[in-house]
Parts: sequence; C-alpha cells; structure tokens
Amino acid sequence: MSALASFLAALPRSPELQQKLREATTAEAFTEVAQRAGFDLKPIDLVECFCEQLSRGSETERLELFNACSWDFGELAWLLRSIAEREASAG
Repeated sequence: MSALASFLAALPRSPELQQKLREATTAEAFTEVAQRAGFDLKPIDLVECFCEQLSRGSETERLELFNACSWDFGELAWLLRSIAEREASAG
C-alpha cells in the first residue's frame, strides 16, 4: 500500500488529522500534515494521484471530480491563464 493510500485509510479514524487537513490549502500543506503524522508523503504524490484520478473514468466521472474541487471563477481563470502562459513560453 502506498504512503498516500495508508494516510487516506487512516483519515476516517482520526478527527485530529481531518481538522488539520481542513486548514491545508496546498499540496505542500497537505503533505506536511501527513508527514507530521508519520506518513512519508511528498507534494508531488498528491498531485500525481489527483491527475491520475482526473484522467480515469468516463467523461461524466472526470467532470464530477473536477467540479468537486469547488473552483471559483478567480481560481479557474488563474489556472487557465497559467496554462496558457506555460504553453506560450514552451512553443
């Protein structure tokens, strides 16, 4: 079992971890909580898991997962602008 899977399995049994994660707003903050609880996680582990999950399933399932992030307009606009800038600088 991966460190992320182990951490996620431990979450339902730990209200303290759940509370700390509510305050985590970045992959770094999320993994810092996990590391303090003894799990060997890196921010990229979380990001790669999300990307993998987002690329699986039907179109409807992928859309539901994306929407579950509760993006507001500013966040989504920032994300799209960042992607466009990265693509422009690469091409």
